[in-house]
Amino acid sequence: MLLTLIGIIPGVLSAFKAWQDKKLDTQVEIFKAKTGADSDTARNLVIQANIESQNNTERLRIVSSNKWLTFLFVFMTMPVALYLWQTVFVDKIACKWIWGTTCSTDPIGGEVAHWCSLIIAATFGYGAVQGIAKTWFSGRRG
Repeated sequence: MLLTLIGIIPGVLSAFKAWQDKKLDTQVEIFKAKTGADSDTARNLVIQANIESQNNTERLRIVSSNKWLTFLFVFMTMPVALYLWQTVFVDKIACKWIWGTTCSTDPIGGEVAHWCSLIIAATFGYGAVQGIAKTWFSGRRG
């Protein structure tokens, strides 16, 4: 859809395509420098990596296109985000620098702490875990 909208503006689509080609060429050159692979192999592997990255983005689109999944995501993450805002902004910045006092928010404990850890890991940890797993199982360690 974005390319369709970009295609309406004259000349922008060709500039966007040239930018994409330059980006692909740069990725291929970096991959060749790292691995010593030939151009065709490097180009095919970089294209495959870009397709895989696009597929991962498509998974996120499924969640964002469903209003119930989006609501569930916001419903689960909002309390954690508000608690972090309270402890970082209010306790460490506003109390100290604006009001000149010290404030403290009670730490989260028990089952709620485990839930918060799970929510944070599910929200932010998926990409990192996936990258580490790819590196580990592909044999490119260290």
